[in-house]
Amino acid sequence: MSASVPSRSPLPPSVWPYVGFALSLVASFVAVLGQQAGLMPTLIVGGSMLGGLVCWLLTTARIPAEPRRVLPIYAATVTLLMVHILEEYVTGFGPRIGQIIGSGWSEPQFVVMIGLVVPLFWIGSGTLVYLRNPLGNWILWFIWFGMILGEPVHLLVFPFLEEGHYSYFPGMWTALLPLVTAVWGMSVLVTDYRLRRSAGSREA
Repeated sequence: MSASVPSRSPLPPSVWPYVGFALSLVASFVAVLGQQAGLMPTLIVGGSMLGGLVCWLLTTARIPAEPRRVLPIYAATVTLLMVHILEEYVTGFGPRIGQIIGSGWSEPQFVVMIGLVVPLFWIGSGTLVYLRNPLGNWILWFIWFGMILGEPVHLLVFPFLEEGHYSYFPGMWTALLPLVTAVWGMSVLVTDYRLRRSAGSREA
C-alpha cells in the first residue's frame, strides 16, 4: 500500500510541529523586516510566507513533493532570484524604498536580510526538499508563491513611486526571471500532487 494519503484526511501529527515552527519564523521575520524596511516590503514578504503556508497545508503537507521533479526548478528559481537581488543591490533598491516610504532602510540592512539571510535559508532548504521534510515543502510554496505575488510589483507599482510617472526602478529589469520558473514550479507541484493523491486514493 502506498504511503500517500487522501487529500481530505487530517494533517499527519508529525507535521504539526513544523506548522508551529513555520508560524514562528513568519512572525520573527515580519517583526525584523517591518522594523527595518517598513510596511510595503513586509506585506509582500509576509504575505508570501503566509500564502505559501496555506497552499502547503492544503497540499504537500499531506503528500510531500517528489524531489526529482521539483528540485531542479527550485534551484533555477533561487539562482534567478539571486540575479534579481544583485540588480537590486547594484541599483540601490533598499535605500530607495526606505526613502520613499520613510522607513530609512539602509543598504547594509538590505544586504544582510535580503542578500544573505534569506538566500541562505532558501539554499539550505533544498536539502529539506530532497529529504521530503515538511518544512522544505513549505519553502517550495513560499518562494514560488512569493515570486508570483511580489515580482509583478517591480513592474506595476514601484516604477510609479518616485516621479509620479513610469520610470526605471531598481530590480525591474530582472523581476520576471524568477516569476517564470515560479509559475512552472507551481504547475509541476500541483500536477504531481494531484496525480499522487489520486494514486494513493486508488491504492488505499
